[in-house]
Amino acid sequence: MHQQFYGNPVMGPAEGPAQSSGAVDPVWAGWYWMQRVPIDGIFGWETIYVRSQPINPLYSGEYAIAPYPGAPIVPSGAPVTLVGGLAPAGHTVYESVNIIDAASSCNTGNDGQENAPVTADPSGLWSGLLCSNNHTSWVSMSVKAGHSWSVETTAVDEAGMGSTGKARILLGVWNAADPTGTLPTMAATPSPFNGRIVGMTQMHMDATSSAQTYRIAIADQRGHGRPDFAYTARLLYADAISPAQVGASGGRVTITGQGFRNGNVVNINGVAARVLSWSPTQIVAIAPTRSAAHMTATGSADVAVVDASTGGTTVIQAALSYGGVSVNSIVLVSAPTQVETGIVSTVPFAVRVFATDGVTPVAGATVKMIATGAAATFAGCGLATCTLTTDASGLAQSVFTATNTGTLTLTATEQSGGASAQATVSVVDPVRIVIAPTAPLYLAAGAAASWTVAVGATQDGLAATGQTVAWTAGSGLNLALISGVTDANGAAVVRVSTAGLSGGTQAVVQGCVWATVCAGSSVFGVDPSQWTVAVTSGAGQSLQASLTLLPVVLQVSDFAGHALQGATVTVYQTVDAWEGVCPARGRCAAAPVLASSQKTLTTDANGTISVTPLEVAGVPSVVNIAVVTGTQGFTSLSLTKTP
Repeated sequence: MHQQFYGNPVMGPAEGPAQSSGAVDPVWAGWYWMQRVPIDGIFGWETIYVRSQPINPLYSGEYAIAPYPGAPIVPSGAPVTLVGGLAPAGHTVYESVNIIDAASSCNTGNDGQENAPVTADPSGLWSGLLCSNNHTSWVSMSVKAGHSWSVETTAVDEAGMGSTGKARILLGVWNAADPTGTLPTMAATPSPFNGRIVGMTQMHMDATSSAQTYRIAIADQRGHGRPDFAYTARLLYADAISPAQVGASGGRVTITGQGFRNGNVVNINGVAARVLSWSPTQIVAIAPTRSAAHMTATGSADVAVVDASTGGTTVIQAALSYGGVSVNSIVLVSAPTQVETGIVSTVPFAVRVFATDGVTPVAGATVKMIATGAAATFAGCGLATCTLTTDASGLAQSVFTATNTGTLTLTATEQSGGASAQATVSVVDPVRIVIAPTAPLYLAAGAAASWTVAVGATQDGLAATGQTVAWTAGSGLNLALISGVTDANGAAVVRVSTAGLSGGTQAVVQGCVWATVCAGSSVFGVDPSQWTVAVTSGAGQSLQASLTLLPVVLQVSDFAGHALQGATVTVYQTVDAWEGVCPARGRCAAAPVLASSQKTLTTDANGTISVTPLEVAGVPSVVNIAVVTGTQGFTSLSLTKTP
C-alpha cells in the first residue's frame, strides 16, 4: 500500500486522486493485502510462501505494476521468503518480514530547508540522502557577475554506483530573495537522468550581469524518500583567475573555485591551456600565447573549465587579458590556514616565481611580502613588510609571528612585473591554562609558618616549558623569589613564609605565566574563637598494667572542618590509682593522684598533635587527658590500665 506521487518543489504538489494507489497513511507503507486466497481443507491451516523479487524495469508506463506508475524502484537488500499460515474462511492473518541487509539509516543530516538552505560545501562536492516522503535538500550558492556554472547530482545505490532504479532526482533554482512555496523561478530540470553518467541529473546556469545568491532544491520526482535514496552532488564553479593578465607569450595562471576534478579541461578563448595540477578548489594551468589564443593586446578572454566526462562547464567571462610584455608569474607554495598569537608559524608563507613560460623557476627575483589585517611580522626581516630574493628553485619564503587575533592577509608581489600571490590566515589566541594544585592553607592566627605553592601551565594541551612565572603575594606573606621558570612538566614552585596572619584575614600567592594567565593559592588566618579539637586515634584504650599505652592523636580544625596549622594546644594529664569497682553502698574510694603533667604543643601542617600518655610503669591506673585550644576548643578522655 503506497502513494504513487506526492509532488515536489520542482514540479509542484500532487493533484487529483489518480496520483494515489492504496493507502496514503504512512503507517501502511510497505504493507500488501491479498484478499480471498483459496485454500484446501476446511478445518486446518495452510502454509503459504511469499518471495520478494525486483520488478522487471520494462514494466513501466502503461505496463507498470502498482503501486508505481513509472519505472519501478530497485529494492534494497537481498530477496526474502516469507513463510506464513492461512486460516480458514472468515479469518485474517497478518505477517511481516524484516530485510536485514537493506539500507536502514534515514539520517539526512543538516541538508537545509527551503527558508534556510545550507551553504554548499566549499569543495563543491558532497553527498546526501532523500529519506522520508516529501523530503528535499536545499543548498545555497553565491555566484559573481559574468560567471556561468553547473550543478550535477547522481542517484547512487548502496554500493555507491550510479543508478536509475533508486531516487529520480530533479533540480530547481530560485533567487534567494524569491518567496518560498513557488515553482522554480530561475531554472529547473523537467525530468531526471539528463546527464551523461548513469543516474545523473544535470543543470547548466548561464552568467548574469550582477552577482546573485541562489537556493537550489534537490528532490525526488515522485516526492518519495527511502534509506537507499542516496546521492552525490557537485557544483562546478570557477570563481577567479590569478593573475588576471599574462604577457604575450602566455604564462602560469591559477583558477580557484569549486567542484574541480582531475582531467578537467581549461579553455582560454576556446583554446586549451596546459593544465599542471588539479584539486577540488584550484587548477593551475599554462595559458597559451596571445597569438595562439587569437587575442589582441586590448581584449579579454573568457576562461572556461570543462568536464568532458559529464559535460559540466563553468565560464568566467572576460577574465584574462594579454599584455604587450611577458612578465614573470608567481604562485603560492604554502601558507598556514591558522596561527596563534605570539607563536612563530610552523608553516612558512612561501611563493615561487616562474619565467614567462610558466614552468622555468626564476632565481634572484625580488619578492615583497606584506602582512595586512591582523598584525604580524616576518622572521626574514622582523617587520610587517619584507623584501626577499628567490633561491635557485625560484622560492621565497618566511615564517612569521602574528600579534593580534583576526584575519591576516599575506601578499607576495614579484617586483619586476607586479604578479602577486595571496593567502588568508586566521589568527587565534592559543589555549593557555594555568592551575594552582596547592590546596588552600588554614593557619592559626598569629602562627609563623613556611610552605610551598606550585602552579602548572599548559598551552594547547601540552606542558608549557621554559616560561617565565611572575610570583606575587598578599599582605603578611614573604616570597623566596619573585620570578621563576616552568620546568619540563610546565610546573614552577615558590617558597612562602609568614610571621603570622590576623584572624579572619585572607592572603593569596599568585603565579602568572605569559604575564596575563594566572592562578593562585590562598592562606586564611583563623581566629582562636573558631578553633575546635577532636581525637582522631588512641581513644578508648584499656590495657593491662604491664603494657604501654599508644599515643593519642588529636586534630585542631575550624568550624568548617579545615585543619589548622600552627595552633597551640595545652595538654593536661593526671594518673589516678586504680580503685576497682565502687561498693554497692556508700561512696567510691578516692583515688590518689600518682602523677600529673602539663604541656603545650603546636599543630603540624595537617593540624595534628601526638600526645604520649603519662604512665606509672606496672601500676594499675587511669590516665586522664584534657586538651584545650583557642578560646573554646576542649576535649577530654580517659585511658585505663587494669590489674
